[in-house]
Amino acid sequence: MEPFGLLEGLSVKVLEEAREWERHIVEVETGLPPNPLPGATPRAGFDPASTTIAERDQAKAAELGASLRTVQTRRATAFCLGSRKPQRRAEWP
Repeated sequence: MEPFGLLEGLSVKVLEEAREWERHIVEVETGLPPNPLPGATPRAGFDPASTTIAERDQAKAAELGASLRTVQTRRATAFCLGSRKPQRRAEWP
């Protein structure tokens, strides 16, 4: 069952930041952002077929000007809060 009301008290800015991090996390995990166009391919540095998750974490940290630890912590938190590994939104139930 989906927890209702968890986001109601959050500001628009906090929700926007969470959605932006969601996009980054999905790209690190899957190689593509949420809802990619048909035929989309991963950007350089984010292809799971040729990079490790650690390399994709590092690429995302460099892209965002964030620490590697920040990217890894956000990704781990998203995983813990969800019932499964983050996937492209189109694949969510």
